[in-house]
Amino acid sequence: MSARNILTRGFFTAKAKHVPRLFAVGSDGLFGYHPEARVKALRSDPVLSKFSDSAVATAISFIDMGVEEQFSNSVDYVLGVNSALVAAMEEQVQIDGTSLSEKEVEDIMGITSDVHENALKAALTVSSGLVDAAEAVARGDEDCKLAIIGNAGPMLKEIIERDFEKIHQLFEGNIIFSNDVGNSFSHDGDSFRSVASKMFVEPKDVFFVDKSAATVKIAQKAGCLGHFFRGSTLLQEELARVGLTYKKNPITGKITEKV
Repeated sequence: MSARNILTRGFFTAKAKHVPRLFAVGSDGLFGYHPEARVKALRSDPVLSKFSDSAVATAISFIDMGVEEQFSNSVDYVLGVNSALVAAMEEQVQIDGTSLSEKEVEDIMGITSDVHENALKAALTVSSGLVDAAEAVARGDEDCKLAIIGNAGPMLKEIIERDFEKIHQLFEGNIIFSNDVGNSFSHDGDSFRSVASKMFVEPKDVFFVDKSAATVKIAQKAGCLGHFFRGSTLLQEELARVGLTYKKNPITGKITEKV
């Protein structure tokens, strides 16, 4: 068989690579979260300044343990956080043999959405590596959708929409959190299958990247491609392997970035 026939045969029989159609970034990977900064910001409010860091931290940790999916909107979220704060403050004062007054309970329950939004925003940092990767995918493959998904609530979504406009535009407003699907992404694969359905793709079409190895494993069990983020270089290599971010230059045959 001639070399030409061998090359031709290989061209027609080679199996086409299945390229993902949704690049989904976990919110825990995209945003670093520093609860101590959130506690500090909350305690700067006069209502909470007289209580201890540990009491405020206890309330915040309860919210952070994955109950965000219970809140369908920011109003309910704020009531939930304030209720957790009341419970934690009550526990603190009981140690001293006292209890919260009706006025103190009323003041805590009256902490506004602005206070909570500013505190949550103060606790966030952005992963430039994942933003850069998402931008590369967006520029390199116009058929691949982008989304932010994860265990978060309506308040983080509003913060992204208002205060992280570049990120919101990059992901075209595709933000799907646990409260949108009714399940935690840390529990089972139903949330990932729900995301695929909402984005009109199959689970096998989803490339999910996050800084939580456990959540990545759940995504993989749901039929998605999953990558545990350990740095931009490894992610870039994995994206190239599945056909995203890199392409062959038709003139030189060299591998060049799609940006």
